[in-house]
Amino acid sequence: MTKLYFKDNKAIRDIADPNVMNLVEKHKHAGSDGIRVRVIVRDDNYEFPEVQLAEYVFEHEEPWKSAWWMLDETNWDGTFIPDKTWEYVEVKD
Repeated sequence: MTKLYFKDNKAIRDIADPNVMNLVEKHKHAGSDGIRVRVIVRDDNYEFPEVQLAEYVFEHEEPWKSAWWMLDETNWDGTFIPDKTWEYVEVKD
């Protein structure tokens, strides 16, 4: 089973993980329409989970093509311990 945890836009500033914040800083120009961090936890293994950074791109002329586009990825530096500020989605594999 895969668990996904999300933080968007200003809430990302609350993340204390250095790998994630380096990733966000590297892409600080992105996110005019939104930016999202997604932490991917597989099989309840919260040790060094995969982290993806995505930008929402709004297509003004063809809005149906608007979507999240992945910018980059890294791994959480240590054990990921989510609190109630993370949006949570469970995906059945």
